[in-house]
Amino acid sequence: MTRIFTLMIIAISAVSIGVPLSAQTDSTFTYQGELQENGNLANGIYAFYVRPWDSEYGGTAVHIGNIVFPEVVDGKFSIDLDFGAEVFDGSDRWLELFVNGESLWPRQLISRAPYAVQTRGMVVGDEGNVLFNSLNQAEGTVTVSSPGGIDLILDADTNDVGEDQNARIVLKQDGGLVVGRVGYREGANDLEIMQEYNGDLVLGTNNESRVTISSVLHVKQDISNRGIRTEHEATPEYWDTGIGFVTRNYKFFYNDASKADISSVDGAYIIPSDRRLKRDTQPIPPVLEKVSQLMPATYLYIDNPENTPRSYGFVAQEVEPLFPNLVRESDDGTKGLVYDGFAVISIRAIQELHDKNLQLEQSQALSEQKLAGLEQANSELRTRLESLEQIVQQLASTEPEKTK
Repeated sequence: MTRIFTLMIIAISAVSIGVPLSAQTDSTFTYQGELQENGNLANGIYAFYVRPWDSEYGGTAVHIGNIVFPEVVDGKFSIDLDFGAEVFDGSDRWLELFVNGESLWPRQLISRAPYAVQTRGMVVGDEGNVLFNSLNQAEGTVTVSSPGGIDLILDADTNDVGEDQNARIVLKQDGGLVVGRVGYREGANDLEIMQEYNGDLVLGTNNESRVTISSVLHVKQDISNRGIRTEHEATPEYWDTGIGFVTRNYKFFYNDASKADISSVDGAYIIPSDRRLKRDTQPIPPVLEKVSQLMPATYLYIDNPENTPRSYGFVAQEVEPLFPNLVRESDDGTKGLVYDGFAVISIRAIQELHDKNLQLEQSQALSEQKLAGLEQANSELRTRLESLEQIVQQLASTEPEKTK
């Protein structure tokens, strides 16, 4: 009795039937189809002989072929084929199939894409996961190249019914001790860049709205004076910090304007004071009386623990009526002091004391000069008095002789 077999290809894909990836050969693929016998869906064990050719008609068989005995259920079957990696050189291949010795014509085309991917160690599992393997090589490399641009798209939660599903790249090393992740984590819409080592967070967000760094942060400057920028969340204002090209000082910039340096020599805090950077310079009026009203104090901050050394300084609200320009208000409404300004105020007060001292010295010199004049006059008067006394004495001694 002549049997008529009819074959329809369902799929050709990478093998993934629970076998460890390292055990897969890089040329193995799965052939799935539907078999009919005399117009009916086939059932039972059938002998398949599959041989690859380099042409749809004629040509040359590029492998002796595989013989497999799959079980066909309601016409459906799946067979694993392996013709070796050398068969797949990038050219199209056609499969010639025999079922129980009967040839099925025409030959079936296998396009380059399915087997070319598989021959590079890519496996698509039954659950839809895609696996890559370097096939027991020392190192594996995945290269994506294009003469134009390339977009690597990870599109998760496409139906928008999940709760912010993962869309990230996970990198593992050293048997999973070192783990890096880049992307969006389930339950968070913030971009996550993090690294863990042996379960401890080294760099990343740790599912919080901040970046945690538990090792040394190394920032290599690529321009002079700039290394780190912090920008305001709502406006274009920003702070830059970095190392000076010449001085090697650590520098602070606000919107490109230099605001301060920390000296690389001795750690001194340096504020720009060049005449070329200033305008509307005015002298400070007398401050000595106000300085005498300042009330230096020692104190503890509310959050200081017990046995904390006491701090020395002033209270902003007490300084404000005297020197309002030395008081600044923070974002939270609390007041602070520009303590550097007290040095300038102190110098101004010292200058006033110096002027007063000069005035006192001049007044004392004038008093001494007057005193010297008075002493000179007294000396002259004393001399004249002594002369008069001598004259009187002489007159007194000669007056009796005249009376005789």
